[in-house]
Amino acid sequence: MRKCGHCTQCKHIQVTTDININNKHYTINGSLNCESNAVVYAACCQVCPSFYIGKTERKLKQRIYEHCYAVSKGDVNNALARHVLQFPTHEFFYFWLYTKPI
Repeated sequence: MRKCGHCTQCKHIQVTTDININNKHYTINGSLNCESNAVVYAACCQVCPSFYIGKTERKLKQRIYEHCYAVSKGDVNNALARHVLQFPTHEFFYFWLYTKPI
């Protein structure tokens, strides 16, 4: 995954070629970025082992924005916002895992 470089959500994207989540290794291939849609993504806490796996048909940057907005508003219906409410110093970064078949 790469950053598009011109949106406000790029600061939340972690650029890497592989990640480990819950003892599962993911190799990230491809040239997708936050403009990509129909993706499965991971949001990983940078302080503790908590993570969230999500999918969206929208552009990834739109979904990241929605998560960030929920966190800023303390929306208890959003898993990431609930985590940050409980642990205010925690922060999430996002990774593209794979493209969903359409």
